Amino acid sequence: FFVLARRSLNKMQVIMQEGMSEIEQAQGSQDPNHQSVQLEKAIAIMTQGIEDTKEQFLLDMVFHAQIGALHYQKASLFTQLKMKKQMMRQTSEVRKAEVKIQDCFSAARENLTISLKHNWVTTITRNWMAVGMLACLEYRDKNVDGAITRLKKASGSGSNDALYYGLLSWMQHKNNQDSEALLTLTSG
Repeated sequence: FFVLARRSLNKMQVIMQEGMSEIEQAQGSQDPNHQSVQLEKAIAIMTQGIEDTKEQFLLDMVFHAQIGALHYQKASLFTQLKMKKQMMRQTSEVRKAEVKIQDCFSAARENLTISLKHNWVTTITRNWMAVGMLACLEYRDKNVDGAITRLKKASGSGSNDALYYGLLSWMQHKNNQDSEALLTLTSG
């Protein structure tokens, strides 16, 4: 078991490093189109990582969380492009960007949902960011109560991060739960 786990973790580390190099190239560029292409390459690398590490449980969920986060980031790039096209009054380009945004958010939701299929994964990996992104997607879809409930379930892994408390309290405030929001802020 330990030999298999070590071999799988080494594979995962190599794949993550390859993906991170693509992400770093994307972040080094000012062009959202180039960033999108680089993020797509990173997504392809991470997707291949799911296949390469099937022999070890839990690793596929880690990859799905990363892939979901990359799709979420891609959606924000297309949102920037959409705003730019709106300012230039290019309505056909705005519609194309909206379709791409929806596609990216759908892919993000799918991968984040897979990564959080089991509640214990967030506890083991100590990564609440996938939960936060999925909660933001739920909030965006006007399921505010579901988003707040989802975030509260990740309180253990998010307990050391001020962003967690800020996001949760903001959602509570927007849902007219001001006293809950204040309690959340003071506890974080």
